[in-house]
This record gives sequence, structure tokens and C-alpha cells, in this order.
Amino acid sequence: MFRGWLTFLAILALIHPASAQQGMGVPLDYVQGYYWIAIAAGMRMQKASAVLKTLESKMSVEQITKARKEAKKKYPYLDFPWEAKKK
Repeated sequence: MFRGWLTFLAILALIHPASAQQGMGVPLDYVQGYYWIAIAAGMRMQKASAVLKTLESKMSVEQITKARKEAKKKYPYLDFPWEAKKK
């Protein structure tokens, strides 16, 4: 059940990246946006890595690091794209 809910949230983040990136209806928070898209990428959703790159161009190194640490702490079993480069 939990995995299904997580998948739903990750897909939702991918379906509405333009709305989220423009802050339509919600406060603009790149760290939270990156966090959710990173989870989608960790679940190997195809478009997620491209969206991460777009977000990275708008974020500071500190923001990216914070979002990555939060995602890894909450979901340590996912294969995040930035970890594949280290292996």
C-alpha cells in the first residue's frame, strides 16, 4: 500500500512540473520539489532525471545537498541517480 502511495506522489510531481516550478497555487520551494522528483528518479521514472537537471539549474549547491540528504534519509533503499555516478 505504501509503495503505491509513494508512486502516486512521484507521478503527480512529474505530471505537474511546470505548475510546481512556477509556484502556481503553492509557495515555490525548490528543495521540496527536488526531494519529490528525486524520489521519482529513485523509482526509475524516466522523466524524473531530466526534471532534476532543470531544478538543479535554479538551485544552490546547499539546496541540492539538503534535498538529496532528506530523500536518502527517508528512502535509503531507492537508487538515486547521483549515487550511480559514485559507483
